Amino acid sequence: MPVLPATLSRLLTVSTVLFLSGQSFAGSPSTTPILRIETGMHTAPIWRIDVDRAQRTVLTVSSDKTARLWSLPDGKLLRTLRLPIGSEDEGMLYAGALSPDGKLAAVAGRTGDEWDGDVISIYLFDTVTGSMVRRLTGIEDIVRDLEFSPDGQRLAAGTDHGIQVWQTDGWLSALNDKDYKEGVHGLSFFNNGKLAAASQDGSVRIYSKDLKFEKKFHGMCGLKPFGLSISSKKSDVAVACRDGKYVSVFGEKSLKFISGENVGEGSVITTSWSNNGGYLFFSGESQFGIFGTIYKKKVQGSEERWLLASDQTVLDLKPFKNEGVIFSSGLPNWGVFNDSGKNIIDHVSASPDFRGSTDDALTISEDAKRVRFGLALRGKNPQVFDLDAQTLKTAFAPFADMKPPRIEGLKISQEDKNYSIDVNGVKFLLEKYERPNAQAIAPQNDRFLLGTSWYLRLLDRAGKLIWKKSTPGETWGVNISGNGKLITAAYGDGTIRWHRISDGKELLALFVHAHDKRWVAWTPSGYYMASAGGEDLIGWHVNNGADTAADFFGAGRFRDRFNRPDVVQRVLTTLDEASALREADAEAGRRTQTEPDLRRALPPVTAILSPADGAEVTGATVTVRYTVRSPSGAPVTAVRARVDNRPAEVPRGQARIDPAAGEGTLEVVLPAACPDSGGTPRADRAGCTHAISVSAETRDGVGEAATVLVRRRNAAPPAGADLLKPKLYVLAVGVGQYADPALKLEFAGKDARDFAAALKTQSGRLYGEVIVKPLIDRDATRDAVIDGLDWLQRQTTARDMAVLFLSGHGMDDNNGDYYFLPSDADAANPRRRGVPNSEIQKTLRDIGGKALAFLDTCHSGNALGGRKGAPVDVDRLANELASHENGSVVFMSSLGRQYSLEDPRWNNGAFTKALVEGLSGKASLVRRDGTVSVDELSAYVADRVKELTGGRQTPNTLKSPNTPNYTIAVTP
Repeated sequence: MPVLPATLSRLLTVSTVLFLSGQSFAGSPSTTPILRIETGMHTAPIWRIDVDRAQRTVLTVSSDKTARLWSLPDGKLLRTLRLPIGSEDEGMLYAGALSPDGKLAAVAGRTGDEWDGDVISIYLFDTVTGSMVRRLTGIEDIVRDLEFSPDGQRLAAGTDHGIQVWQTDGWLSALNDKDYKEGVHGLSFFNNGKLAAASQDGSVRIYSKDLKFEKKFHGMCGLKPFGLSISSKKSDVAVACRDGKYVSVFGEKSLKFISGENVGEGSVITTSWSNNGGYLFFSGESQFGIFGTIYKKKVQGSEERWLLASDQTVLDLKPFKNEGVIFSSGLPNWGVFNDSGKNIIDHVSASPDFRGSTDDALTISEDAKRVRFGLALRGKNPQVFDLDAQTLKTAFAPFADMKPPRIEGLKISQEDKNYSIDVNGVKFLLEKYERPNAQAIAPQNDRFLLGTSWYLRLLDRAGKLIWKKSTPGETWGVNISGNGKLITAAYGDGTIRWHRISDGKELLALFVHAHDKRWVAWTPSGYYMASAGGEDLIGWHVNNGADTAADFFGAGRFRDRFNRPDVVQRVLTTLDEASALREADAEAGRRTQTEPDLRRALPPVTAILSPADGAEVTGATVTVRYTVRSPSGAPVTAVRARVDNRPAEVPRGQARIDPAAGEGTLEVVLPAACPDSGGTPRADRAGCTHAISVSAETRDGVGEAATVLVRRRNAAPPAGADLLKPKLYVLAVGVGQYADPALKLEFAGKDARDFAAALKTQSGRLYGEVIVKPLIDRDATRDAVIDGLDWLQRQTTARDMAVLFLSGHGMDDNNGDYYFLPSDADAANPRRRGVPNSEIQKTLRDIGGKALAFLDTCHSGNALGGRKGAPVDVDRLANELASHENGSVVFMSSLGRQYSLEDPRWNNGAFTKALVEGLSGKASLVRRDGTVSVDELSAYVADRVKELTGGRQTPNTLKSPNTPNYTIAVTP
């Protein structure tokens, strides 16, 4: 099927919905937690982009119901602004603006009418704290554009039928002009305070400095003026028209036509002047058949060039530096072209792109528990997700037992102009602009499934509607299982979802990160299974009223409650989530309980008031001011600070924190070493950047961490720095000789010895001393391993590094809790003599210095009684250890439920062989300076193990975002 990029008409009409649950109540936003996708990037069209006067901060707004703040020139995500949202379209953002000083963000769109009686609100956010500071309400139409005046004293809004302006000092209304027949999508202020507005009713209007109507002009460039930009140098006005091929330029005083630029086929929807006034940028739905290109034209002269920005419509443009441009698109992506036309920032959505799927791009097994799909346009980068095996694998060739959708057996044709389809000669009407994209016919030929722009429809063979369900985005692919019980659909929000064919009820959803292939699968109530690092691709959005910013909690905050692969695996069999839960609980010996209100178990929320993100500090001690709030009402029991994702040092005698305070301060000591070093202090005139994080805890768990980056300049080591090299403590546990001979492993003990020996060579190099505690085979009893963990925690100071290496068998109990099996373990009852994940987690969490864990515990489980040969799923343990409250770097020998392989040809396990090679210097791939960093070792081990095992084993590395890429080893 050919690729059909969405036109602007469709983008203006189709709203990408990203809601999974929730309920709305008249008069106020819903208080029911809403499960949503969160990738760190937008997942739906980015309608507007803006930048402050100093060009340090970028604001993006999207119909995914979030606004995001990014830093320039590095493009780092600073903060996600969360407004109250609801079901369907409520909360979708189409307009956003930054105040000239960058301190205030205004966002709006379809915002507030669900509980305000069709009245729209504009939300104003403090960009430093992310808090909502005000709500402007009483707006009668959807807001399409927002603009601050150059002096920051006014805010203008363009709506579907007019414009409104407020004075920012007191926020009193200064103008409310409803004399428009269609929407205002283009607003811009002149330097002198005048205002220009472009409306699709065909007019461009000018308002005086005191906002009195002055002039109205028609025929500026076509019948549908859309984008509008005013040159800050000459005050010339550029107007882009959706129905025309031109950008027209007019002088401010006379508004007489100066020039026009022909963009070929298509139409223009956005335009911007360069900051120096020498260039004009414009883009639209298509230029010469190419979507996503920006035309850069020199005003005086013939110089011109095309900038390829996206493969979707460019929706907004803003000037950057002197001759550069910032853009956003419907892909979604946003980015920056510098003065020379180089693309220096390009943030692309992490959502899979199911557009243009080929016939075999969505194939499924008979029971729909395996599904094959492509992560990229036209079905490229194909993957197979296996629900029972809990795996995601690349699969270039289709599988014989997986079938594409059936499309023969019924005569179905489409009439584009009338938005209808013909079924066996019977016409079935669709809604206006509703486009049929995908279809599948049931095995009995009695029904067929239609996936459209907004709906999933099931019809009988006569074209009569059986049921219709709203979808979380455009439907790009559908299939029906061979047993006729399930529907599988690929949606525009990047999800694959399974529906019960009898009534269309959703049973399961899958999201795969398009770049790194982390994944999470979840039921409507939030029970999930996830790959390592995948669980926080979803989370709970919680509204806090109409006038307060919403909260967001990653799924990992509720791991103990919702991480239930046993429930997820059953839901496609039972066809009912409640039944799947009861069956899973019965097998695990649990009593199924009615789930309590999630709002009563929400973790605390912290915010850092100072220092500001990016602040420069002097000295080794930083005073941190913070706020803490408990949404559940449970008392805060602790507040903890971390620096570079390790426990913060606090000066002796200082009270660590007052947990009862809603606002407090604490002092943290910055380490002498830069975070990307191995721990040795060094002089650095450029200084060191450190991440300071604060998180709070209640009885319900630890909340998300608030983080700021601070830069300490002229960081110089104290006298005698060579004497202050850190120590490296290594607990190396390898168990191949078990009390139960059936558990024997050939190389686990040797792996531990070889790994420890490789690190021992670092003594006197990167580390002042390397101290190894080996526990091999019979010596690795449960008591010895517990004592070893205690030793590792007690010995490692804030300056040191701790390494835990575990090689042997691991096992999950019936509740999904992980146990490492020591030499005296009882595999039939891991709780009795196993080392629980809680002990491993507590040890690594409380270590003062850097902490690394190397886990090689997914060896063949055929000898583990009652486990049916299935390898342990170590992903949950890895997610726990790498979470911000634990802060470890975790190297895993394999993904999910893969086996960890050993072979006499290697004289080791594949994982250890690769580690030893990498630490010896082969992993010094990037810097090539004789050092081996965390990221370099991870990359080398991943490639080497795949090579050794022919792709049967795939290592993985997890670390939280605030963990630096520090040096682990140096070569001779």
